[in-house]
Amino acid sequence: AVGGSLIGFLFHNAHPSRIYMGDTGSQFLGVFIAALSIQVLWKYHEPVGSVVQLKQFLIPLMAFSVPLIDTTTVVIHRIARGQSPFVGGRDHITHHFAYAGLKDKQVMYLLGGWTALSGLLTVLMIYYYQQVTLTMVIAGYSFIICSFLATQYFYDLGKRRESKHEKSKSFQPAAFPAKQSVTA
Repeated sequence: AVGGSLIGFLFHNAHPSRIYMGDTGSQFLGVFIAALSIQVLWKYHEPVGSVVQLKQFLIPLMAFSVPLIDTTTVVIHRIARGQSPFVGGRDHITHHFAYAGLKDKQVMYLLGGWTALSGLLTVLMIYYYQQVTLTMVIAGYSFIICSFLATQYFYDLGKRRESKHEKSKSFQPAAFPAKQSVTA
């Protein structure tokens, strides 16, 4: 039921958007999906040390890979710069994709594809839970790690392009000095 309503919402939220979910709706969905993740962890409870226990943690990680990687990247870089990780900013992966030169639709398709792929892998892990081997678990964690490294690459690429853009904006030739404001 929730999935069907989200698909209907997504149809009306596509460009040009007619509706916007807002914080309350997205927070409700976050709590709902987190509760489902806990249910998955409990449903497939196995003895400690087994491959199944690794799968129990991989399924929520795979489902949340895009927001987890984005949040982790932002927090690490903000702490490294001495900033609070709890203040909003333009240093999320969507911004860095744009700084790297991608257009808004390209960013949307890239993140949508990344989310769809991680969602598909999550559904396959749940559906074929008993057949999943240690090699598949390692491949799943490798997907998450490679996604994180790709995010770091775009973060660095976006930072380089953003700093070039800022330098070019601040450059004023001598013939055209910057306007100065007069205060009375």
